[in-house]
Amino acid sequence: MSMIAWDVQRANQFMLEAHLLSQTSFSSMEELVHVLRAAADRADLSIEPRIFRAVQQVDRRNFGASYVMNAESAPKEQTCSAPYIHLLCAAVLSKALPANARILEIGSGTGIMAAVLARTFRQGQVISCDRHIELVKQAKENCKQLKNLEIMHVKSKQIFPLLALAPFDALLISAQATKQGIAYLLPLLHENSILLFPEIVGMDSQLRLYDAKLKQTLPLADVSFVSLV
Repeated sequence: MSMIAWDVQRANQFMLEAHLLSQTSFSSMEELVHVLRAAADRADLSIEPRIFRAVQQVDRRNFGASYVMNAESAPKEQTCSAPYIHLLCAAVLSKALPANARILEIGSGTGIMAAVLARTFRQGQVISCDRHIELVKQAKENCKQLKNLEIMHVKSKQIFPLLALAPFDALLISAQATKQGIAYLLPLLHENSILLFPEIVGMDSQLRLYDAKLKQTLPLADVSFVSLV
């Protein structure tokens, strides 16, 4: 695996274009995704059409959210991420991974990010876990139609149930994590895996991609996530 080509400036411009519409309510996922396409075009950010289709097929209202561009509240002080975050994560992973990749998400929430990944990697397998049993139950119900997606309850800092399923081709941390927390999860990966995670950089947070083979980290975009623990 080689480090993907990515333009941070274009990614940030795309997210700015989308975020400017955070107070806008849309009538459908189709309309919302149409606006996301336009934002990507204005930012000259190349994203495969199938990624837009995957996001559109995951109806936010089925996950307790609405047709808006911003993040929304979820139980247990969690959030349902903004749709442009789902699009960005799926786009990055699709550039770096084969179609049959095995992906682990830490921090299921309502299951919406995992559902987007399951629809993006239809030939692969997505496993998503959360420490809140109530959220796991909700996510399982929300994602019950997706046969290549499994939602698991895993207690905080308890990776033993996941080790039995490892290694994974990619690990997506859908919450703000410390370097110590990230290091704790590295045994779940193999030597060619990638890790997609938000990291605090100064006063801000940045989405980053770590390539285990090259031992290099690539900044992707400026983002904001809730805390993992």
